[in-house]
Amino acid sequence: MHTTFRLGNREFDRLAFLFKEQKGVDIVKVQLINAMQRKQLVNLMYISKSGEISKRCVKIIEVSSEKFLAYCFVKRDKRTFIIDNVLAAIPIIRRENEII
Repeated sequence: MHTTFRLGNREFDRLAFLFKEQKGVDIVKVQLINAMQRKQLVNLMYISKSGEISKRCVKIIEVSSEKFLAYCFVKRDKRTFIIDNVLAAIPIIRRENEII
């Protein structure tokens, strides 16, 4: 199952990186916590320890300081992800009248 999602333009990504560096805010971690609180699914672009890049659709279960636990719909199992290895995190917005 391949998931398609949109990444922001380069300028936005650059500004987000600069904001993160200047303010000490981990933007990805904030996105993950918000998605967990809202019970949203998230499309991730993730790089593994071996350098392999993958796209995942996940439901966040728990977020700690450096890692997060999520149910991965690609692997059909719970997985632990390293926050610093998340290249992009895009919450999936569903309409209320949408049937799942």
